[in-house]
Amino acid sequence: MSDAIYYSNSIENTADRRLSGPGPTCPVPVKECVEVKAGSTAASHRLITQNHSNNFIQPKWILQNRFSPTDEWRPVYQFTLTEFHTRDFEVMNYFTSTNRHIFFTHKLIGSLKIMDKDTKDIVGAVTLEHDKFKKRINGESEVLRICKNEDDRVDALEKWFGIVLSEKERKAIGRSAAEIGT
Repeated sequence: MSDAIYYSNSIENTADRRLSGPGPTCPVPVKECVEVKAGSTAASHRLITQNHSNNFIQPKWILQNRFSPTDEWRPVYQFTLTEFHTRDFEVMNYFTSTNRHIFFTHKLIGSLKIMDKDTKDIVGAVTLEHDKFKKRINGESEVLRICKNEDDRVDALEKWFGIVLSEKERKAIGRSAAEIGT
């Protein structure tokens, strides 16, 4: 899902605040192949379109990213400029939160952007991919920890994300599909 940003009744930019790791950190112009830098990192994003053979169907916009100018562009996700309403979001959210084939129901993911204290610009991110914590700064990636159990992951969440879980929250993870080892 992407948010369209309107100026004078025309769509100018798109932004997705929900997408972590490979997602943009600022609005991306809804224009073909306009490259947007990701903070002061070497990473960048752009949109391309893919037209449908049926002219009555809106073209798909595809958000792409790459971590350096020498990398190939990778698709991150795609969207159309179809307008959605509250009921649409309720159905989509229910489906993605209950379907066992969608990784959000059985994997923990997260991302925390790293900001340069002097320039106030994003230089990288710490990411959580279920049991693996990674740090990427200026295109260099490093595995910080691969968690072997829930206590290990809870410690890492506190260390790298500043998230402190209560005892009740810790116990709740142990009964969920996102628990390490299930």
